[in-house]
Amino acid sequence: MARRAAPDLRGLRAHRGHPRRGLRGRRRAHPPLRRGRPGRRPRHPLPTRPGRTLADLTRDLGALHHWAGHLVGTLAGARVLPGDLPLGLPAEPAARADWLATTADATVRALGAADPDAPVWSPGGDPHVRSYPPRLLRETLVHLADAGIALHGEPGPVDPRTAADAVDDLLADLPYVPRAAEALARLDRDGAVIRLAARDTGTVWTLLLGGGGFTWTRGTGEDPAVPAVPAVPSVRVDAAAGELLLLLHGRFAADDPRFRRTGDPEPLDAWLAATAL
Repeated sequence: MARRAAPDLRGLRAHRGHPRRGLRGRRRAHPPLRRGRPGRRPRHPLPTRPGRTLADLTRDLGALHHWAGHLVGTLAGARVLPGDLPLGLPAEPAARADWLATTADATVRALGAADPDAPVWSPGGDPHVRSYPPRLLRETLVHLADAGIALHGEPGPVDPRTAADAVDDLLADLPYVPRAAEALARLDRDGAVIRLAARDTGTVWTLLLGGGGFTWTRGTGEDPAVPAVPAVPSVRVDAAAGELLLLLHGRFAADDPRFRRTGDPEPLDAWLAATAL
């Protein structure tokens, strides 16, 4: 079986310290959205999202890009609901793959033209333009994984560093997701430590539960750079960075054989249930 190429999402690669660096080559940002052609099988079900189809996935991802492009393009100072914006969605589901790619390209152009430090309303903790490329990158990776699992039984390959950046973005974003924040406040697992280790990048994330939520840090190798927490975590999970991203998004179960877990699985299971998106 031929190997599928990793998605070329360079147009959305943006690091918080270098927000313009990731916008180079933005015209080539979304070829996989065209090459994948999910519109060819629009009614194909999504195993990772029961009750949803590839047509729904295409619409959802296109609406997200359209919404973000509007916010950035207008530097909106107040919340705008995605449903309040006209999508221009094609009536024929098979035409939606091209619509998605065109919509995403327009959003990447808007991001490239905007000042990364310009203020704009954001659902997360950083109300600036620079917060949108990481968010869109993460959502695109997860949606493409949904499509890959639906069509091929496995997600396509993802650049490990890109996946690690997406894990950062998710962990930073979760406290601002009302449903997750409320569930975490009731979790009652104070002091539990979850360590996630990416075997392909050497990245280690350490999550300390407590205080009505959690705190997290990112380290490398066997030095997680968290002197205030126990050296031995309550539970540790080792996997590729892309697999960890999909675990945190609920696309894989924690007991899937692709993950190596050591320690007590209960704090991880409880945290994943509380943060399910």
